[in-house]
Amino acid sequence: MNNKLNNYEQRVKEKRKGLFVIASLTAIIFFIFGVIASSYFDLFDYSPLNEDDKNLAKLKEIYEIMKDDWYFGDEIEEDISPYTLEDYFIDKAIWGLTTNEIDPHTGYSPVSESSSGPTCGLGILMERLYGYPLVSVVYPNSRADIGGIKESDLIVSINGENVRGVPNSTIQELVRVGCGSKLTVTVNRDNQNIDLEIGLADFIRKSAFLKENNANYILIKLIDFSKDADDDFIDILESEDLPNNLILDLRNNGGGDLSTTVNIATSLLGENKKVVSLVDKKGNVDTRYTNKKKHYDFEHIYILINENSASASEVLTLALKEHLSDKVSIIGTTSYGKGTAQHPITLSDGSSFRYTFAKWYSPINEVNIHGVGINPDYYLTSLYTEEYKDLNLDVTKEYELHQIDETIKSIKVILNNQGYDLKTHAYFDEELYQALLEYQEGQLINETGKIDVVTLDYLIGLVRDEKVKEMTYQVNKAIELMGV
Repeated sequence: MNNKLNNYEQRVKEKRKGLFVIASLTAIIFFIFGVIASSYFDLFDYSPLNEDDKNLAKLKEIYEIMKDDWYFGDEIEEDISPYTLEDYFIDKAIWGLTTNEIDPHTGYSPVSESSSGPTCGLGILMERLYGYPLVSVVYPNSRADIGGIKESDLIVSINGENVRGVPNSTIQELVRVGCGSKLTVTVNRDNQNIDLEIGLADFIRKSAFLKENNANYILIKLIDFSKDADDDFIDILESEDLPNNLILDLRNNGGGDLSTTVNIATSLLGENKKVVSLVDKKGNVDTRYTNKKKHYDFEHIYILINENSASASEVLTLALKEHLSDKVSIIGTTSYGKGTAQHPITLSDGSSFRYTFAKWYSPINEVNIHGVGINPDYYLTSLYTEEYKDLNLDVTKEYELHQIDETIKSIKVILNNQGYDLKTHAYFDEELYQALLEYQEGQLINETGKIDVVTLDYLIGLVRDEKVKEMTYQVNKAIELMGV
């Protein structure tokens, strides 16, 4: 039965994914405020409107027929157990209602999970690099930190199970073995695969942490704008001896709660400064201002952004830039461009729904950056952005002589940047075969002349290295601008 409907439970879990990362290998859903709505079946039975509304009546009629008389219903229900056929139909209907191309930020999630408090896990955040889990954050003092996982490691297997190109939910299941258990995590680092033995334990997930503090600057990484992120951020400012310069790293920060954003803006701008204006479809304007909480002065703020800096990250960036002007420098690549705001609703069964209700505008110039993003003052890239970011790579397959695939073309692009001179078409020719033999010999890996999994580890590692180089360039540019 189509591999149990492609594993309905897995697809439900996949719906929980946020923009870019998995926290401690567990999906995070932001903006949970506890607003209660009616149950699923109230959709059909609650309001007198059902008696008059022909569209709802039609929906109910089709639902009842599918539930009771559809020939394949029993077969599906068996495959999706413990979910029921009613669950399946309702979730499919709601996904269809809330999913559209014009607004990817409106959506429904069957189950909500909290992003705060103690968590049992490795203690990392990940993003995807061509199907590979790439470690973007290692929480200080977590088991991953103690066990030797480092930022920018590519995870290739867990307990010997390949995780290249597999769904996030599969990775979650591999690490849900209980606190106190141990995992063998194989990572690719410095052009080699390394096995690390790591135990699982509780850790407190923070949204902001100190990366560096010296006489010239303090570097703070802000992962998201979840409900405790402002406290985490301000705790750092309060507890440290502050230098003249702040480097605020918002790269890969997909946003979060607006109140949190206003509190962080307050800490850097002071009282009664406009942060953002929300305008709904009727033209109603809701303007948010900084509050009376303590603020901290810096001679200069350097904000690091990239294509994954979105929403609240963009709100904060524009608020700081427009109010502080020449005291703020934006460094990196163009941000995501999410200029809309969403209302979150938690339904009575624990599922959640959020919908776009407004566009937002910057405080002084009244700019909306939706679909455009923020262009940095200093645009800094490497081969990663210039040639690698849009490669077409399927890392779940192996490739050999005479095959045709877009992945083969992408592999040639990577090899050409290692000094080869291959024609970049999608055909696996003799020239590529010889180049792979030479590359494999140089890396002391099995000389197959194929694009096999180990060779892919090494080649994707080269892409990773360029991504790391790009991020390092951006931090170094901030330091250079300080005149240090």
